[in-house]
Amino acid sequence: MPNGRVLTRGDRRRNEKLTRLRSIVRRDFAILGVDLASAKQAGVLADHDSVVLGRRMFTGDAWVIDDILDWAAPIAAAAGFAGIVLGCEPTGHRWKPLLDRARARGIELVCVNPMLVHRGREEEDFTRDRSDFKDATIIAKKVAELRCYVPYQLDGQWCRLRHLGARRCTQIVAAGAARQSLRDLLECAWPAVLSTAADPLDALTFRAAMSVSTHPEPIVAMGFDAFAAAVTDQLARCGGQRRNLRILRAIWDAAQAPGGVDAERDAACERATDALRDWHRALDEITDVEARMLTVLDGLELTELVTTIPGLSVVGAAAILAEAR
Repeated sequence: MPNGRVLTRGDRRRNEKLTRLRSIVRRDFAILGVDLASAKQAGVLADHDSVVLGRRMFTGDAWVIDDILDWAAPIAAAAGFAGIVLGCEPTGHRWKPLLDRARARGIELVCVNPMLVHRGREEEDFTRDRSDFKDATIIAKKVAELRCYVPYQLDGQWCRLRHLGARRCTQIVAAGAARQSLRDLLECAWPAVLSTAADPLDALTFRAAMSVSTHPEPIVAMGFDAFAAAVTDQLARCGGQRRNLRILRAIWDAAQAPGGVDAERDAACERATDALRDWHRALDEITDVEARMLTVLDGLELTELVTTIPGLSVVGAAAILAEAR
């Protein structure tokens, strides 16, 4: 460039993105902004100056998009436009029917970041008031300004990986919640047991002992030898091979003097058993879904490649690809 610095790679990518968006959000196309909801959809048809050409509320879920497009097309044609481009917020899963049906009809869909719509309410009239039609109008305005992006539709193995990744995230949250609930309940009803190891919930011997009983009284009634044998039986279920005798004796001693709130011990320990069961169930689900994610990675022929990245496990790579692809 004779009168300035050479464009950076970031500049070139931004220019390419704007060029692509302008090829979709054509000036001879009207813009149909749709505010998505569960039971009704607000449609606003506007030009590139944000002048509203028509607006209408449609009853039904996002699959009424065909009706919305049928309504908007003749209005756009009567106003002298060659076609329409569809815009919406990426609300949950609701934008996916719009993408599916719009592309089936040869109409492009672009999405507007919800934060831009939120801020756009203040830009519109200096208030934060919202309505379905106002949001649809703001969506159309942001599309005209090219402050949008083109969503992509996953299919095949990539689609499966995305959904498996979402399932994994759900189960990780469930496992974390159950684990924390177990700790809270033991802290109330049997606090002494939480001092038996530096990180008791990470200790497999501790988890195996809690699988035998989260209540100190049954452990005391069993006697140490029977309790130790029961822990050994449960250890494999927790993924361990050898029990830690120091932790085992500390749990036995803690059962003799449990501390905590006596009045709530029976009820809280019963609930702790439920929390432990939920935790184990979530961990099993995580193991299962991760195995399926690795199968998908094998199908995409990416396993060998991701194993060459230092410090990144195959499961970690699958999780990243599930979010980023």
